[in-house]
Amino acid sequence: MIFSTTAYWIWGIACIASLVQGVLLGLHTWEHRRFARRRVRDPRLVDQTRRVALLSPCKGLDLQLESNLLHLLRQDYPNYEVIFIVESDTDPALAVIEQLIQRESQVPARIIIAGRATATGQKIHNLATATAQLGDGVDILAFVDSDICPEPDWLGRLVARLSRADSGAVTGYRWFVPVQTTLANCLLYSINASIAALLGSGGQSIVWGGSWAIRRVDFESLGIRERWQGTISDDLVATQAVQAARLPIEFEPACMTASPMDYSLAGLGSFLRRQHMIGRIYAPRIWYQSLCLMIVSTVAVFGAIGLFTSSLIFSENWSRWPACFLIAWYALQIYRGWLRHGLAQVYVKSWTKCTAWATVFDIGAAPVALLYNTLAMCSACIGSRIVWRGITYDLDRQGRLMRVLQPAKLLPTADRQWRYDPPEPLSHAADDPAVEHASLLPTRDSLPRR
Repeated sequence: MIFSTTAYWIWGIACIASLVQGVLLGLHTWEHRRFARRRVRDPRLVDQTRRVALLSPCKGLDLQLESNLLHLLRQDYPNYEVIFIVESDTDPALAVIEQLIQRESQVPARIIIAGRATATGQKIHNLATATAQLGDGVDILAFVDSDICPEPDWLGRLVARLSRADSGAVTGYRWFVPVQTTLANCLLYSINASIAALLGSGGQSIVWGGSWAIRRVDFESLGIRERWQGTISDDLVATQAVQAARLPIEFEPACMTASPMDYSLAGLGSFLRRQHMIGRIYAPRIWYQSLCLMIVSTVAVFGAIGLFTSSLIFSENWSRWPACFLIAWYALQIYRGWLRHGLAQVYVKSWTKCTAWATVFDIGAAPVALLYNTLAMCSACIGSRIVWRGITYDLDRQGRLMRVLQPAKLLPTADRQWRYDPPEPLSHAADDPAVEHASLLPTRDSLPRR
């Protein structure tokens, strides 16, 4: 009886906290939508005399890679160059890049072959190599991932937010758009949209490595290239450097970019685990706070479902409290989902067909997304091994890289998720540094047809 009473009170407190959290997040999402609409409508004032180096690390064949990279070559900012960075000349992305530059490029563009990383993450090695080879006239560094599709004014919007002398860095974010309507894609759409809605107009955002920019003088003075060494997270390490200098990191809604994706459930689980592990290691305070909030909401919601179900089964008369909580909580989730639908209309309006059913899922299946994301976060509490684009990294508690394992066999091609995180573990035969990773990547002809 004492245990039951204590558990009931814990559940009641979790319900109150969950409802308060839902109200605050609803208000924040409403403010985010207002801010996004205003920023997207505002004319941008850009100093087009500042030279921009746009750096894009590439590895493998992302979904719609050619279209994504073509958008980088067609930005309506007149004074920039594009620098593509690959690991080796056998990377299948290289042929796509070379063809685009020869056929479509209307701006200066070049390719850097960075070589294999041995003491740091491959993406960081690519970026560190490229930022060390910049020309003297470059004023601003902009960074973009190869799996996003930016609008033509994306680069100009990034540069415009750096016009103030007190600005530190400016960041966008991604809005996933599923190419197929599957459970995995709908789950990721809902989880990612909820995270994107947490950004806002304050200057305390976190850099997202797929869409951000910083003045070159700040990049050098903050020692970001040196801070990157021995790590695998370019964006969270950059966030630490900018925040340590007490400079603001500003979110620019007009730089929210569409990111085509197509995951299996296994690939989704691997992706979320990696993302959460990187957050736990490199931004532990905010990550553990998020985990606690997720656990509280999960306990409240699924505790209410269990209590309500058992009261019906055993004909008890105390079902009204869990029922009232579920109605109130679900109403808040529907409201937030409706607000996120409005954000999708702002950010990825041209992708409406891709997001239609995912938006319905986001509004109506909030408990499913909540449970899945909570389980993914809990799974990331254990371990320090991260698989990223086919390479396995072993980290210590401070996020310093201890060992890099290259794949010792062909990456799977039956599931397109090889481009993100192969679900099966790599063998320890990969410890041999002589293993050539680039030669093991699938070619374009081996990719499954859609």
